[in-house]
Amino acid sequence: MLLLVRGAAQAAGCSVTLTSGSNLATAITNVASGGTVCLNAGSYPAFNTSITKSAMTTITPVGGVTASQVTVASVDVGTSQI
Repeated sequence: MLLLVRGAAQAAGCSVTLTSGSNLATAITNVASGGTVCLNAGSYPAFNTSITKSAMTTITPVGGVTASQVTVASVDVGTSQI
């Protein structure tokens, strides 16, 4: 299960915070099930991944950053359950 959130990071906080250009596939693979990957303003490269997690993984901008300030080239999660 993967959840992309438009808007500020959830109150629960970020499990990991990435800077522009960071590898999203690695972050999603390494974050604990139910974790949140927060993105700083900037551009992130395309990524492909196929993983399974027991709880939903959330990807969202960090607090104070809007969705329009974050660009991901493309996303392909195949048959993932993250």
